[in-house]
Amino acid sequence: MSMRNLRKTLINSKIFSKVCISQPIRLVERSNFSFLLGYRESLFSVINPKLFQYSLKASFLFIESFKKQNYKFVIVSAITDSVLFNKFSEFCSRNKIILLRDTEIQPGFLTNNYFRKNLIVTLFLNTEKTELIQKETFLKNVPMISFSTVGVNRLSSSFNVSGNYNASKTQNFILTLLSVCFKTKK
Repeated sequence: MSMRNLRKTLINSKIFSKVCISQPIRLVERSNFSFLLGYRESLFSVINPKLFQYSLKASFLFIESFKKQNYKFVIVSAITDSVLFNKFSEFCSRNKIILLRDTEIQPGFLTNNYFRKNLIVTLFLNTEKTELIQKETFLKNVPMISFSTVGVNRLSSSFNVSGNYNASKTQNFILTLLSVCFKTKK
């Protein structure tokens, strides 16, 4: 599939549209205001799909560059669908990717030197957990990519893909893209 066809498919897909409709403006972190296309005071905000697509593409290029440098990957997730989590867990174990649930993360989890040459990817975490991990990675100088809501400060991680990841189809969409990215050759 060519990049042009992929771009058309992404923009016209219903899943992509769901990712781009997010929280009301009162819950949006100021660093994400430039990504908004429009908003309602109490219902929802609309994320600019082109900027979302750009940050999505940039984050996968970032992952590929770290893969070429033989970094290990640690994924911290809050996948709500148990079937989806089990499938992704199997994929991670086959590809030697560490997968942690958000409930396993406590303050100081990066004090172990085990995380030296790793890239941390956070998936669908709440604001508090994301900010905890962002502080830890910043202090230990560990790169991080965050797939989070627009309520999280996007400037405190290496890359942040702000969107609405509440629906299981949206989570499946992101996990599928990650799986394809992790499967590509070095």
